[in-house]
Amino acid sequence: MDKDQEFNDVQNNWKEDILNSLEGMEKAKPNRNLLPDIERRINLSETKQVSFAPLNVAAAIAIILVVINVLVLSRFMMAGNNENTSSPKPATETFTLVNDFSIYE
Repeated sequence: MDKDQEFNDVQNNWKEDILNSLEGMEKAKPNRNLLPDIERRINLSETKQVSFAPLNVAAAIAIILVVINVLVLSRFMMAGNNENTSSPKPATETFTLVNDFSIYE
């Protein structure tokens, strides 16, 4: 039991030594000129303006292409539906049958 007690005392003393080592320390203070230097750098920096004109042109072109594609596809689908809904013509109307095999007479 003595070893366990000694171990606990050493641990407690170690913690106390660390906490006591901080006594008498001053708070960290920034340099007096730090804030004015930061403000000066902010005021001296140039503001960069980004132009969105190329992005607007690209978006407009993309929208125009999509609209054209939709119109072409819709007309194509309408034309396809009209062909499919019409009744097929009978074979007698489109082809003439040969009933005479004497071609050279």
